[in-house]
Amino acid sequence: MNQRPFLIFPVLASVYPVLALTSGNPGERVMPGHMVLPATLSLVACLVVLLLAAMITRDQCKRAIIALVGIVAFHAYGRIWMAIDNASDARLLPAVLVVVAIASLLIHRTRKSLMPACRYLNVFCSILFLLPLPGILQRFLVPPAKISTPSLPTGPLHLSSKKPDVYIIILDKYTGSHSLMANYDYDDSAFLHRLESKGFFVPHFSRSNYQHTFLALASLLNWRYLADLGLYPGAKSTDWSLAYPLVETNATVSFFKSLGYRYYFFPSAFGATARSRIADVLLPPPDRVQPEFYFVWRSTTILEAVVRMGKLEFPYMPEPVRLTDWKFDQLGRLADSSGPKLVFAHLTVPHEPYVYRSDCTHRPLYWPRQDDGFDSVAVKRAYIEQLTCVNVKVGRLVEQLQRRSREPPVILLLADHGHGRMGRSLPTLDAAPSDKVRERLDIFSAYYFPGAPSSMYDSISPVNGMRTMLRQTFGLDLPNLDDASFWSSTKYPYDFKRVR
Repeated sequence: MNQRPFLIFPVLASVYPVLALTSGNPGERVMPGHMVLPATLSLVACLVVLLLAAMITRDQCKRAIIALVGIVAFHAYGRIWMAIDNASDARLLPAVLVVVAIASLLIHRTRKSLMPACRYLNVFCSILFLLPLPGILQRFLVPPAKISTPSLPTGPLHLSSKKPDVYIIILDKYTGSHSLMANYDYDDSAFLHRLESKGFFVPHFSRSNYQHTFLALASLLNWRYLADLGLYPGAKSTDWSLAYPLVETNATVSFFKSLGYRYYFFPSAFGATARSRIADVLLPPPDRVQPEFYFVWRSTTILEAVVRMGKLEFPYMPEPVRLTDWKFDQLGRLADSSGPKLVFAHLTVPHEPYVYRSDCTHRPLYWPRQDDGFDSVAVKRAYIEQLTCVNVKVGRLVEQLQRRSREPPVILLLADHGHGRMGRSLPTLDAAPSDKVRERLDIFSAYYFPGAPSSMYDSISPVNGMRTMLRQTFGLDLPNLDDASFWSSTKYPYDFKRVR
């Protein structure tokens, strides 16, 4: 007797994109709970198309294949939209629906038995479903490698009995003033002069040590270059998370905790700064920050067209703009709390998505598909508006910290990297335009601590800025290193090529 198989492939095909994204996204700390909503919505979409297919045909196999066509359209729509320059949802969405309808009609009207195809699809989708599972299980079940904190330098500490609060504030993708003027026709000098008038040293030619956020932070917080640490299995590794322990458990936190400091940590939506298991205080709790995984998944589906056309607020925004407002407010309020304290905040602005106008009012979410090409004018305008707002917020924050702190604090305002206008997938150095490499490495930075103006220089990079602050303020034996910048691609982040 020829038994009909149980046709499971539409369900497997609907969940596969969520699994593949989880397995293949090394820059995110995606946890099992983060997958629930995308998987649920994918299954709901599968159920809807199965019900619609049942209205077209009674044939079980044909229904399943029609449902598969609908599922593919649901998950591929966003990629099609991104692949077509100036795509209009008002035109593309009906076109996709027409193609799905024609394919469904052809499947319904065929007189051939499609059962062999259904059996094949059952096997094929089962294999496809299983492929990402080893990587996912490894990420969820295998504990992350324990990386020892680099040894702390020894030497006399010339500390007074009053220990200053230390604020390390990362402003993501804040481009240096020279590139802002050259590539955006934006003069940032008024803001820089304002900081200088408040006692900050503002380097005019500072460059990032690394152009990926997680690498720049790992180097900054451990006061040295990553090649000196010898912690990676090979330059061709694609696993971003290998460096995350260097951000979470680092020499800076170990040093200040040894002095009795409390560690305040602000989780972000970015994988390397999504959590800290050694922080004394988390602001906000990590579960209030959604990983970027949600947005990336949604952007590939037909749901994104619904959001754009309906001008809807969708609950997948990694860091809602009100949360960013709240973080700036909380940073200022920390000056009133008892110390001593080390505060680390990775603020994901002026990095996209663009959510602020120049007057800091909230704008409709704008996350461009690319930075250059036909979008370049709009991207530049949105970036400068958001950066202008960040300047306002940072200026207010500095005033609060200086005015309300019991003792003059240490404040480091640092960009991890500049813009670069290359999108989110960075090429190898030989494939990257030289002007965009310069912009990506050109960064804003400002240092406030006793003796900063006399002990620093215009081309100081973040790794030496940290060493100088620790040497001048806390007496650590940390001579400056060579100011170097290293480039690596998104695919192979540890294949470092020195730029200068």
